[in-house]
Amino acid sequence: MFAIRAVQEPEDVPRLAGGHPAEAKIDSFAWLQPGNICLTAKSDTGETVGALLLVPDKWKLSRAVSMRVVWLYVEEPYRRHGIARSLLKAAAQKAAQDGIRCLHVAIRPGNAAVIALFDSLSFTEGANYVIDLSHGGL
Repeated sequence: MFAIRAVQEPEDVPRLAGGHPAEAKIDSFAWLQPGNICLTAKSDTGETVGALLLVPDKWKLSRAVSMRVVWLYVEEPYRRHGIARSLLKAAAQKAAQDGIRCLHVAIRPGNAAVIALFDSLSFTEGANYVIDLSHGGL
């Protein structure tokens, strides 16, 4: 089992293993910026086994109406157990409650498992994968 929790303090920021190349670019300040949605998945023993970070898109608007998934990671032994799906659903629900109407994510071509995950959650393919949250979430 696992529990999804919001990141509250810098020490909650996940230090996930796995050699993910983007890991070094994510610091505690990025996670904790106002407006971000930051979630972790914790195992029964309290170990962080997954994490998700959504950031608002505020290009020309004073208030974001869309967010992008910039970090979604699950430790290898915990993959294919619904953790990424649970992180995305919890984040989408929170985003919809906050008035966000759209989530999008860029996926590396050939990443079949991630593409299948976003397809199964009704994201639509285009320049990015996108889902409309105007009905309240996933």
